[in-house]
Amino acid sequence: MLISKRPPIVFFAVPKTASLSIETAFAPHFDMVMSKHPSLKHMNVRMYEASLANFVTRRVAKSPVRIAVMREPFDWILSWYRYRARPENDGAENSSKGVSVDEFI
Repeated sequence: MLISKRPPIVFFAVPKTASLSIETAFAPHFDMVMSKHPSLKHMNVRMYEASLANFVTRRVAKSPVRIAVMREPFDWILSWYRYRARPENDGAENSSKGVSVDEFI
């Protein structure tokens, strides 16, 4: 998640949508960069509203523009499938090793 005062922007990092590349490119231009912990980096709007929105509207901007990048849905699912099929995930509950794409979907 990236937060800027001027212009007032909150960028939501959506998993598997090049969010690390976007963060690397734009972080120097933002006032707050939340990237150390996945739950902060990939905070969804509901969690933002519950835990961070009041702070941002008081300290950053009354009505920041909220943006996120969305990926084509089928390509996004295939990316998750490939990611979970990596050898590091062998034996993990969410591993897709040995699972067909049809079964995964």
